Amino acid sequence: GLAARMIARAQPVFLICYWLCLVQGKEGSNASQAYVETDSLEESFHIDEEVQGVRLGDHDSAMAHLEAVRSVVNEMVRIQTGNEDACGVTAVKENDEPWKEAKSMKAQCSVLMSHNCTMSYVQLICPEECPFMATDKHFPCQFSCQPAMKCAESNADLPFSDTSKNLCAECEISGCRWCKSRTECGLCYNSYDLSEDAASCHFIAERGGWASYVVYVLYVLIAILIIVGIIYYNTKPWSPDQEHNQNCIIAGRRHRHLAKVHLWDMASQLYPMRWPSLAVDLNEENVIGVGMPLFYNSIWFTFCIALAGLAVSWTVYTVIDVETIIAVTKTNEMSMDMAIAGVDASKHRQAIYPAVVVTPLEHCAERSPFSIHDLLESFAVTNSWAMLCFWLGLFLFSLYYARAQRRYSRWFDSRHISMSDFVLSFSGLPDDFTDEIEIKEWVSSELKRLFPADIDKLEVEGVSVAYNYSEKEDEVNEMLERLYSLLEVDRVTDDDQSRDQEKKTLTEVCKADREKVNTWFTGSEAVKGTGEVFIVFKSSAAKDTVWSSVLKNRELFTHAKTGKTVEVSDVKSEPPDVFWQYLHLSRTEIRDRAVKTISRVFLLFVGINLLVSLPWNLFVTVPVSKAGSSAGADISMINGIIMAIMNGIIGGNIWGGAYGVGFHRKDKLDTFIFIVNMVFSLCNTSINLFLTAIATWRSKVSEESLFDDISECESIGTESEIVQNVYLMMVPGQLVTNTLMGIVNGAVIPFILNGLWQKILYIWACLPTPGLQLIRVILPWSPASITRYERFNAERAVMSGEIGLHCDYCFIITNLFILFSMLGMFSPYNWQALQALCLWCPFYWFVCRYIHLRVCSASYYSTNSLDWIVFFFWGIPLSLVAAAAAMWFVRAGMVLPGTDVNLKKLFVFGMFVLAYALWVMAFLLVSPVERSREVSEEDKIGTFEECKNRWIFTWFNCNPMFTLKCKYFIKDASGATTAKWKDKHPLASGEDPDNVRYFRTGKEYFFLSEVQQEKVEETFRDRSEVETWLENLLMLFSVGKKEVYRMRLKFGGLTESKSGNYISVDESAGAAESRSLLKK
Repeated sequence: GLAARMIARAQPVFLICYWLCLVQGKEGSNASQAYVETDSLEESFHIDEEVQGVRLGDHDSAMAHLEAVRSVVNEMVRIQTGNEDACGVTAVKENDEPWKEAKSMKAQCSVLMSHNCTMSYVQLICPEECPFMATDKHFPCQFSCQPAMKCAESNADLPFSDTSKNLCAECEISGCRWCKSRTECGLCYNSYDLSEDAASCHFIAERGGWASYVVYVLYVLIAILIIVGIIYYNTKPWSPDQEHNQNCIIAGRRHRHLAKVHLWDMASQLYPMRWPSLAVDLNEENVIGVGMPLFYNSIWFTFCIALAGLAVSWTVYTVIDVETIIAVTKTNEMSMDMAIAGVDASKHRQAIYPAVVVTPLEHCAERSPFSIHDLLESFAVTNSWAMLCFWLGLFLFSLYYARAQRRYSRWFDSRHISMSDFVLSFSGLPDDFTDEIEIKEWVSSELKRLFPADIDKLEVEGVSVAYNYSEKEDEVNEMLERLYSLLEVDRVTDDDQSRDQEKKTLTEVCKADREKVNTWFTGSEAVKGTGEVFIVFKSSAAKDTVWSSVLKNRELFTHAKTGKTVEVSDVKSEPPDVFWQYLHLSRTEIRDRAVKTISRVFLLFVGINLLVSLPWNLFVTVPVSKAGSSAGADISMINGIIMAIMNGIIGGNIWGGAYGVGFHRKDKLDTFIFIVNMVFSLCNTSINLFLTAIATWRSKVSEESLFDDISECESIGTESEIVQNVYLMMVPGQLVTNTLMGIVNGAVIPFILNGLWQKILYIWACLPTPGLQLIRVILPWSPASITRYERFNAERAVMSGEIGLHCDYCFIITNLFILFSMLGMFSPYNWQALQALCLWCPFYWFVCRYIHLRVCSASYYSTNSLDWIVFFFWGIPLSLVAAAAAMWFVRAGMVLPGTDVNLKKLFVFGMFVLAYALWVMAFLLVSPVERSREVSEEDKIGTFEECKNRWIFTWFNCNPMFTLKCKYFIKDASGATTAKWKDKHPLASGEDPDNVRYFRTGKEYFFLSEVQQEKVEETFRDRSEVETWLENLLMLFSVGKKEVYRMRLKFGGLTESKSGNYISVDESAGAAESRSLLKK
C-alpha cells in the first residue's frame, strides 16, 4: 500500500530508477528519474519509450523485470521514510592535509569534498561564488565546487562550465582550459593559442599553420609524381631490357617461395619438397632445429605465469572489493551518460541536478574517505603477501622450467639426426695443411692407431677445410653467384638468341674464374687455412665413438709434423650456420669488433633520444597531456609512430652491425643480437613508461607518494590512470597490432612495395632520370644500372627476412617487463592486463607459426644457446615481482614505517638486485654452461647419406672455397674429375655426386634430379601464403591486359611475336624481337 501511494505521487522518480536498473543490471542500484504509469504492480505497467529514450521489449519482456522494479521501489520507500542519514558533505580535504570530518553538510569552495548521497534533490548545491560541481576523475563520491573559469583545475577533462546543470562538463575543443560552451573556448592552455573564432585551440608548435602546409606540400609532390608517372607511362619508351628485367622479377618472386621453410627429401621421387603443416608436431619433426620447439615452449610458459599472475591479482582485487575504492573510468562514463539521458528526459530535471550526475549508480554512504582508508590498508597488507607468494612460486616454477628446457634439448638431439651428428672440429693444425685427401688419410691412420678393433666402423666420409679467404671474400661470392646465373639463364631469358649470348658471356667469365681459382690452390700463393678442419664421418655412431674417447683424453690426437696436440671439439651447429669467411678471426678480434658495434649502436641510441625523443616529449607530449585526455589522445598515435621509427632504426643497426662482428657460428650471432636488442629495448621501454607516468601525473601529486603509506590515498587515482594508460597501450597496440605487423612487414609490404619500385624502375621507366635514380636508392639490393636488372638483385629485393627467434624472444620479455613493472601500483587494470596477456599467448603462438612457416625465409636454430641466454633476461621481470612485493610491504607500513622516502626507494631497488642475483645463481645451478655434449646410449644412429637426403646441405656443399675448388680445380674444363680425386673424396654436390653445387637457401631444387625439379615446380607455392593470393590477383590483371591486346590484334595494328608479346605490324623483324607490346 505504501509503495502504491508513493508511486501515484512520484511516477517520474520511479521510472528513472527502473530504467537505470535495467541498463546497469543491478538490483537496488541508485538511479535517476523518468516516467512510469501503472495501475497495479502485480498486473502490468506501461513505459513511455520517448521520454525514457530506451527501447524496451513487449509486455512479457517488461514483466520479466518486475522483481527489479519492486526492489527499486522498496529502496525509495526506505529513503522517503527516513531510514537513511541525511545527504550531504561528510568529509573535507584541504591541500595536502588528511581528510577531516565536515563541520557542515553544505558544499564549500576550493576544497575536495566527499559526500554520502545516493539519491539527492537539493542537498548538494555549490555556493554562488563557486557554483559549478566538478567530479573527481577517479573517486566517484568526491567532488569540488569551482568558479566557471576554474573547472579544469580539479579535472582537466571537464573545462566546460555548464550553467544548465551547474556542472563542470566535457568540452569538444581539445586544449581548451575553459569553455564558454561545448563549441566555444574562452581560454586555452599555456601551450595553445586561441583561434580568432574561438572554435579551436592550436598547439604552439603549429603556430602559423606550418604543419598543415608541410602536409599539403607532401600531397602536392605525390600528386605531381603520379601525374608525371602516368604521362611517362603512356608517352615515353619503356626500359630497353624490360623482357629480361621482367623475367628476373618473376624469378625473384619464385625464389621468395622456395626460400621459405620446406621439408626436403632427395630420396623421394614423388615428394622431394613438402610444406610443413602449420600444426606440425615440432617434437616429431625437426623443421629448423631444436631452437624452434624451445621457443614455442616458452610461449606456453608465458601463458602459465600470466595465468598465475591473473589468479593472484584478481583474487586480491576481488576479496578487497576494489571497486568500492576506485571506479573504472569507462564504466563511470557510461553510467554518467545514461544518468544524464534519464534526467534530461524528466520534467523534474532541475530538482535533481547535480547530485545524481556526480554519483551515477553509486552507494556513496559506503565510500567515505575513512572507509577507503581502512580498505586500502587491508589491500596493501593482503597484496604484499600475495606478491611475495607469487614471486616465490614463480621463482621455483621458473627453475623447474629451465631444467625441463635443458632436458628437452638433450632429448630432441638424441631423437633427431642432423649434419652436426657426423662431424668433429680439429683445431691447431698447420695453416698450409689444406689438402683434403691428405688430411683424410692422416685422420684415418690416426683412427687406425687409436681404435684398431673398431677401424671398420670408423670410416671418414671426407674433410672440409676452413680456408682463410678474407681478402678474396667478394671475389668468391661473385664466382658462386655466376655459377647460379649459369644455371638460371634459361629461366630469365625467353629469346633463344639472347639466351645463347648470355650463356656465352657467362662461360667466358667462368673460364677466367677457373684460371684464378687454380692459382689459389697451387704454388706459393695458395690460399692458407685457418688451422681448423671439419672431419665428417660416415655414421653418427663413428663420430660418437671418437668423441667419447676425446672426452676421456683431450690429447688423443697429435699432428706428426708439428708434434702439437690437436684440439678436438664437438660441433653443435649445422653447416649453413657456419660463417666460413670469419673462421680466421680470433676471439680477441671478435670481441673488439663487438665492442665497436655496441658503441656505434649506443651512440645512435643516445643521439636519437637526445635529439628527437627527449625534445619531443618535453616540449610536445607533456604540455599536450596537461590539456586533458582529449588532447593527450591525439599525441599518443604520433608518439607510437616516432617510437616505431626509432626502434626500427636501432634494430636495423644492431642487425647489420652484428653480421660484421665476425662470429664463427650463427648461434653466437643470434645470442649477440638478442642481448644487444634486449638491452636497448628495455631502455627504450623504460623511457617510454617513465614519460607515460610523467604525462599522466600532470604535477598533481609527487611520485614519492608511491612509497608513502597507501592509506593516505593521494596517488591512488593517478596510479590507476597510469596503469590504465599502459593497459590501453598494450591492448590492442603492443599485443595485437605489433604481433600482426610481423605478417604485414614480412609479407605484404615488401612484396607490394618493392614490387612496385621494380616495375617503375626496370619495366615502365615512367619517371625522369633523377626520379629513377631516387627509386634505385630506395629499392633494396638494386644494381648501379637503372636499365638492367639481374636475377640476383631481384631475388634479394623481394626475399623475406630470415626467421628471427631472437626478436620473438625479445618481444615476450618486453611485454612481461611492462606488465610486471606495474604491479607495484594500485589499479584494477593490473589483473585485466594479465588477463589480456593470457589471451595473447595462444594468439601469438598461432601468428608465430604462420610467420615462421609461411612468411619468413628459412634459418636454422640447431642449438639451445639462444634459449639458455633468454633465462638471464627473464630474471628481470621476475625480479620486478619481488620489487613489487617489497614496495607493497613498504606501502602497508610493515617495513621502514616513518623513514625517509629515499631509504624506502633504496630498499625496493635492493630487493630487485638481490632477487636478480639469487635468480642468476639458482639458474646456473640447475642449468650450468654446457661446454661439451656427452654421448648417450639413447642417441639415434644414422648414416651420412640418409642425413644428406633429408637436409640437402652438407659440410662440403656449404663450404664456399671447397665448392669453387671442386668446380674449377678438382674438375677439369671438360667437367671430368681429375684422377687424384676420383672416388677418394666426396665433392660439393647434391643428388648427383658428380654435379658440383653450392648450397644456398632457396636453391635446394638444383640439388635434385630433373624429374624431382618438375615435382618442385608443381608445389613451390602454397595456398596459405599471402604472396600466393597477391600473385593470383596480378595474374588476373595480366590476363585482362592480354585480352585487350588480343582485341587490338584482331581489329588493327598489332601482331604477335615469337615470345608471345604483341607488336606493331609496321615494325621490322629485328625491332619485333627487341620491343614488346608493353613498350608500345
